[in-house]
Amino acid sequence: QGYYIKDDFLGQEACEFMRAEAEAFYTAGALKSGKSTRWNTEKEEVETYEKKNVLTMQIQGGSSYAKSPRLVEYVVEITKGVSQAINTASTGPMLLTSHQTNKLAVCLGDGSEYTKHYDNAGGTDRRKLTVLYYMNPNWAVDQGGMFRAFADSDSPECYVDIEPVADRILFFWSDVLVHGVGPSFAKSQDQHRYALTVWLVAAEGVEIQKDEAAEVAHFASVAAKGSARD
Repeated sequence: QGYYIKDDFLGQEACEFMRAEAEAFYTAGALKSGKSTRWNTEKEEVETYEKKNVLTMQIQGGSSYAKSPRLVEYVVEITKGVSQAINTASTGPMLLTSHQTNKLAVCLGDGSEYTKHYDNAGGTDRRKLTVLYYMNPNWAVDQGGMFRAFADSDSPECYVDIEPVADRILFFWSDVLVHGVGPSFAKSQDQHRYALTVWLVAAEGVEIQKDEAAEVAHFASVAAKGSARD
């Protein structure tokens, strides 16, 4: 199906602690306007744009460890543990066990969303596996913000919506799964949609996939210009 979901991953208490650390960053103004890229059909070029009501930051250890020890330890353990598990199950090393990049993101509502895209931007991008963890204990259907997976390139109009409920973890190949996030709505801060993404990096010799047929199916006008990746 192109992705894997595990519920009750860390337990309610751990998830609540992580949410509290994330909210503290938001209150302190540490999260900044999220940016991404898209194809401008009029200018026929890739442009950088700010995502509406989406704030992001990178979780870092070192001198910043004390500000978010649980978020930092989560990133460290996911990087090492998941990479080792994938490598053990594979015929050879798939992922580096010591390299990652990450993003803490909060959707503030008022229709904040992520348009359909691949995570891997191609070129020199070596991100291979996306690990997405949700911290939304008060989520309800009317808040939206569901992860939308377009897992079937033969039927690009078909999708599966995945609810961003607390303590749910979602895995998918960064260079394979086309996905987006539906519009998010929040009446109060406790309904803000928090997610922590960790991207694990391909080991040496592991190729980043590029499925041209899938890109044409999902991004016909963009793929024609050779730039279908977000």
